[in-house]
Amino acid sequence: MSLQVHLQEAKEAHLNWLTQAKEIVDSGSIHNVSMPVGDTECKFGHLLHGDLKSELDEESMEETDMSHFLLHDMYKSMI
Repeated sequence: MSLQVHLQEAKEAHLNWLTQAKEIVDSGSIHNVSMPVGDTECKFGHLLHGDLKSELDEESMEETDMSHFLLHDMYKSMI
């Protein structure tokens, strides 16, 4: 599978993840939610620390990794 396909799948997974996070906020309930909590547990996290790691320069990797970590950290504080 190409890197482009992996990135598209990771993007779609995160859009679904964000939709579920919004539902948690709107409903105030975390029942029936099966979203990855940790930043290395989601498809993008796997990709970022796998195939994508060799594609990014060190600065881009650090910035992307930190932003992605903070997104998941924000979610952790919600649940």
